[in-house]
Amino acid sequence: MRLCNSILLLLCSCSSILAQKPLAIGDSVPTVRLTDLVNHSAPSAALSDFKGKLVIIDFWATWCTSCLHAFGKMDSLQTAFGDKVKIILVNTKSTGDNLSKIQTFFQKWESRTGRPLSLPTVINDTALEKLFPHKLIPHYVWINREGKLIAISSSDAVTAANLQSAYNGEALLFTMKKDQEAARPVFSTADLPGDKLLNYCVFIKEWFDGLPSGNRLREKDDVICGKAMTNTSLLDMFIAAATGIDPSFTGKRLALSTGDSSDLLPPPEMEEREAWYKQHAFTLDLLVPAEEANDLYPRMLEVLNNYSGYVGSFQKRKRNCWVLVKKNALDRIKSKGKETVNNLWEKESPYLQNGTMDLLVQRLNTLSLIKEPVLNETAYEGKIDIHFLEGLDNIKTIQKQLGRYGLALDQQQRVLNVLVIQKKENSN
Repeated sequence: MRLCNSILLLLCSCSSILAQKPLAIGDSVPTVRLTDLVNHSAPSAALSDFKGKLVIIDFWATWCTSCLHAFGKMDSLQTAFGDKVKIILVNTKSTGDNLSKIQTFFQKWESRTGRPLSLPTVINDTALEKLFPHKLIPHYVWINREGKLIAISSSDAVTAANLQSAYNGEALLFTMKKDQEAARPVFSTADLPGDKLLNYCVFIKEWFDGLPSGNRLREKDDVICGKAMTNTSLLDMFIAAATGIDPSFTGKRLALSTGDSSDLLPPPEMEEREAWYKQHAFTLDLLVPAEEANDLYPRMLEVLNNYSGYVGSFQKRKRNCWVLVKKNALDRIKSKGKETVNNLWEKESPYLQNGTMDLLVQRLNTLSLIKEPVLNETAYEGKIDIHFLEGLDNIKTIQKQLGRYGLALDQQQRVLNVLVIQKKENSN
């Protein structure tokens, strides 16, 4: 009897180990106990309880805007399909969320929509994350009525038509989501000999599920020799290339000579932006040898000019500007020599301590209320302390506060290096 118990314990342990291995499409999903379950008839359940239904596991977090935007659709689909489908929200321990945060979210949802979010939700999950590892959320796992993994997808694939096809056992025609390792050059594997790489460039159009939206620098021996911009607008790529070539460049030194710029500029309405990015986003990953690092951004601009359908070039143009100048002695702005603190992005009472005039001008250039470029013509190279007690929400108030420190911000004209973007001839 003792030997049988030992064998049984060993078998259970092996089963537990196997259950933690990532699953591939076509694998049977092992029985997993779902604990810390809310919005359900019981505080726990087993995945096997839902056999006979199409199960959609929706990995999410309270800080994931795309996840939250999809909840209304998920709730509606659950209502429409009833007992045929079970959509389960899963919030993993790695998200940093907890019961309090999630309950607060559900309360806000009900307050905003006038109805509760009825989808069952797993909190503090670790088991399902091991079975279905992922790097990006939302992340949707499809388990068929027989308990087999049949798909991994983004939210776009979760439609009534696709749910019906999956329920019927029909072939699924959407593209599977496959998360990429952002630390490596995109779409490469660990087999890529990075130390022998002389050049690497990938440039694709349209949104790719499995890549984050954003950018990262790539370094070799502390030298920046690569840049990746993924699921990003083409305009942001041109601006990044221009800034790398000319550090004084900002988006306010941009001229679009394209006529129709709808391919470059996302719509202002937030609800339309997601659909726009799905069609108009680009991904660019470019690496050059470390000894040619100074050529990184010129090459980036060259790639964009050759293959994007648009051409960007620097041209000298007379432009209206805001010019920061020294009005009188700058004794009041001279730093007291404490540690450097840049709180110019704070909404209330922003300040810069032991910073530079260039940092101040960079912040002024990011203000949406200032439409023209801001130039630093103070010729002041010392460290500064400046405190905007009245905020940065009004140009006249900004000018008044600068005046207290011996500075003036005036509108003038200057000949500037402007990035002019034009559509290529014969480009669709």
